[in-house]
Amino acid sequence: MSVLNNEFGCITKRINKISAKIAHKLLDKRRAAAHMQAAFPAETSNNLRRSWPISHKLAAEAAGLGKPGLSRIILHSEFGAFLCFSAVIIDQEVTSYDKPLEKSLCINCKMCVEACPAGAINDNGKFNFINCLTNNYHYRLGGFIDWVESIANAKSVNDYRKKFSESETLSFAQSLTYGT
Repeated sequence: MSVLNNEFGCITKRINKISAKIAHKLLDKRRAAAHMQAAFPAETSNNLRRSWPISHKLAAEAAGLGKPGLSRIILHSEFGAFLCFSAVIIDQEVTSYDKPLEKSLCINCKMCVEACPAGAINDNGKFNFINCLTNNYHYRLGGFIDWVESIANAKSVNDYRKKFSESETLSFAQSLTYGT
């Protein structure tokens, strides 16, 4: 898992540098621009269910880059689900758009329903966002709150260690330094 997390971190840094470079080029041409980094949800002070200021998935769909499957992952016609998004925000109306895909590329095989470790996807296409968020960001966001509460409620070190293994504790601690 650490190899995957490291690779994801490296790709995220690369696309953030690219979007920042585009935004700076636009600023040099006296165009107001900002880049929205590809990142784990971080704007949690107002609402855990809506913890990002702009949805990269909705923007990607509107730009014609793909359509969401049952898993809510954007599927691209060539790259499938192997996508990572960043965005450049401008203060002008866009005058031309790519044509969004007419239909989803999801083949409706429902393998994602069977494979989802959080049970966030069900057969009828309903999606449980909180199950997905807590599972995918267990060591970052969703599980962090539970972990802090467990520390606070533990009567002793031994009581805490009954609930969390040493490796789990180290994973939470390591997640605090992610991206630094």
